[in-house]
Amino acid sequence: MLDLEHIADEIEDVGKSEQRELESRAHLIKWQFQPSHRGVSLEVTIKTQRKNIARRLQKTPSLKSIISNDDFFA
Repeated sequence: MLDLEHIADEIEDVGKSEQRELESRAHLIKWQFQPSHRGVSLEVTIKTQRKNIARRLQKTPSLKSIISNDDFFA
């Protein structure tokens, strides 16, 4: 027998984890507000993170609606 409540909780936890992962990507903020720290390393990190985010959004399309919300970046 399936424990539907447990499965629903697990799915919700995965969604929250995915959202936290996107929120933790602060490299663009550093780029914008700390111009003295701009360098090749940060630029490479930003490009890598953009690719990672694109792959994550492809795997979890429901995250697109979350980051499309204006409150997400507030």
